[in-house]
Amino acid sequence: MPSTGEPPDSVSQSLELCTPMQAEIFPGFPRMRRERLFLWSKGWWNPARRPMPICACGIRRIVDFLSTRRRGLWSGSVGTRQRAAALDSNYYLYVMHFLRWFRGEERNQDQVRVYLEECQRASRLRRRQWSFEWFGSSSMSDPLVHFSELGERRREYDNFWTKPYLLERVRGVIEEIRGPQAGSIRIGNGRLTAFFVPRNDFLQTRDINQLVDLYLGFSYDGLRAWAVTYPGVKPEALLVAEQLR
Repeated sequence: MPSTGEPPDSVSQSLELCTPMQAEIFPGFPRMRRERLFLWSKGWWNPARRPMPICACGIRRIVDFLSTRRRGLWSGSVGTRQRAAALDSNYYLYVMHFLRWFRGEERNQDQVRVYLEECQRASRLRRRQWSFEWFGSSSMSDPLVHFSELGERRREYDNFWTKPYLLERVRGVIEEIRGPQAGSIRIGNGRLTAFFVPRNDFLQTRDINQLVDLYLGFSYDGLRAWAVTYPGVKPEALLVAEQLR
């Protein structure tokens, strides 16, 4: 396994978790996996999901590596492939800085905002709202779960994934409800908000500043809150999954 550059095609193919249907519907997915394969080739990531805890030091190393790679991608002439790789670097930089802030390893969210804004600008023609990575359960060695590992999205799971038990429930506060289709939730004690769909479960006249629990996804466009419930209430997807396990 080389220590620099992209891993061999055979390795990429053997570790690639993308099905033909996913590749067709989500053209950005193989690129996201290659970014993680590159980190894996450096010994800093494990896309095959073998136990490899990412400690605070590991996240710092990934941040340093991605920052250096991002600068290199934008130096000189910039083509389509370089822009795509730079987009993914910005994406993982905002995700990693968020993890460091959430763990108390960064005192503010300034770096999260910097790379998130870069990601939003660079992703105008991409699938901006799809959550490629998710905030993983604290019982797992990896703090992130890729969407390809969450099973399928089904109606009986409240249109959520069939393996919600891989994810952590995150606490937030409803900051805004613009209607049944759009609202925002402030995550933890920070300023960053996650988009969510209130439906008729949460009302502007009743639930502003209400504490809630949620699953947290990371999209190009920002944080996304799913399966939002009042504190301590299990979401429908988790109830169904637990019955079938």
